[in-house]
Amino acid sequence: MFPNFIEDMYKEKFGTKVMVDYTVQYKVLNRDDSKWHGLAKTAKVLWLFRRGMTMLMKEEVRPDDGMLVEIHLVDGNNDIKIKACCGILNCEASQENNGLFETDVEFLILRDADRDFIDEFIFEKNKIAI
Repeated sequence: MFPNFIEDMYKEKFGTKVMVDYTVQYKVLNRDDSKWHGLAKTAKVLWLFRRGMTMLMKEEVRPDDGMLVEIHLVDGNNDIKIKACCGILNCEASQENNGLFETDVEFLILRDADRDFIDEFIFEKNKIAI
């Protein structure tokens, strides 16, 4: 579909993705929060990348928004809560889930230990799938 060099650039930036079924707590930044009063909302994580994730959300967000996220990953003996500041790459109406939005976010601020855990998590999930 895309030329090979575009796919190579995408893989270099985001790496391999894995399908997951986790929930994430998030707060949208850069927006009037009077209706939510600072409460965190919940979304479902569909895909996890080295540098971000795809979430299924009830609300539409804009690429100029940012968000704080907390995802709880459990894999075998590993149980970790990852907190990150994310930038929104895109948000589109879901083709498969009416009324919901598929949102791609990129981790902007993430601890090195959490980034290493995500890398290992994706590596292990792909090893099992092969």
